[in-house]
Amino acid sequence: MAQDAVDNAVFVAGGKKLACKTKQLPIGNWQKPLDKTVRLFEYGNDAAVIRSWMQQPNWAELIHPNYSYTKAEIRWHVEAEMAMTVEDVLARRIRLLFLDAKAAMEAAPIVAALMAELLQKDQHWQETQVNSFRVVAQQYLLS
Repeated sequence: MAQDAVDNAVFVAGGKKLACKTKQLPIGNWQKPLDKTVRLFEYGNDAAVIRSWMQQPNWAELIHPNYSYTKAEIRWHVEAEMAMTVEDVLARRIRLLFLDAKAAMEAAPIVAALMAELLQKDQHWQETQVNSFRVVAQQYLLS
């Protein structure tokens, strides 16, 4: 994506196109080899932190019985990635909203309560987050 942006800027400016110098540069907590069969592979090297939290039973709890997302993953998104809303977590971080809107709506109160604890928010914040998320999630229900 960055190469496309730079190539377009060079084209608009009438400059000379050069080879991308960062094409093979790993970003974030990249690891090799990437084994997509291993749970939490998408977190790269950060999966070790999440797994260590999951050694404590409360952090290993699932946010929904039909999916493998844990409270530890929600904690990761809040603490390491600065997620601030239930929608951000359920839609963009773990993408449960897009996979199963009904399940995401069911998980929303659990996620809101956990986020409220981590972000030091009150009950009103939790309720507002859940209600706002439900409005958005309704648009993704198939029936």
